[in-house]
Amino acid sequence: METKIKWIIGALLVVSVAGAGYVLYDVLRAPRPVGGDSVLAEPAPVLRRAPVVPVQIKKPVKTFQGKTKANLKLPAAVVADETQQVIAATQVKANLRPQTVSTVANTETGAVESYVKTDPYPWFAIEGRGEAKIAYGYKYSHTLGVAAPVARLHLSYDVIRVKALTAGIMGTFDSDRDAFVGVGISYKW
Repeated sequence: METKIKWIIGALLVVSVAGAGYVLYDVLRAPRPVGGDSVLAEPAPVLRRAPVVPVQIKKPVKTFQGKTKANLKLPAAVVADETQQVIAATQVKANLRPQTVSTVANTETGAVESYVKTDPYPWFAIEGRGEAKIAYGYKYSHTLGVAAPVARLHLSYDVIRVKALTAGIMGTFDSDRDAFVGVGISYKW
């Protein structure tokens, strides 16, 4: 029986190390554009098959001038092109839910407004979100009846999402040489 438990723990450890390696690979190969230049946004799925028609605007469209394009870190080609002007920009707060930003032009006044809508969770999606956490505190041992200080490393990587639930792999490694490796389901708010 003990040999079987050792094999299970060994297999879970191998899966965790492979998962942690994949997370590290994913982080190193695909740098996120945080703080970098703006990238062209993909149209919302609802617009993919929508018809496009030209509309005359009765008043001139209002644009943001000065160093706006540079401050928004738009691509250099956009900053240099005088025919491309900023009509709207919004900062969307971080959220685990997908969001859609819509920009609307009033054809009478030339005013432009942006709207942010929080979309529902998809029924099923492939996730790719990892977390590494280091903590220090006290761990209680019910067999010994004492609490001892311990440092803990926690690694997790979400793999799939079903509505608001995510499933993935996780592992914790304590300074007292205890460890846990497994799979789990989480709900985040």
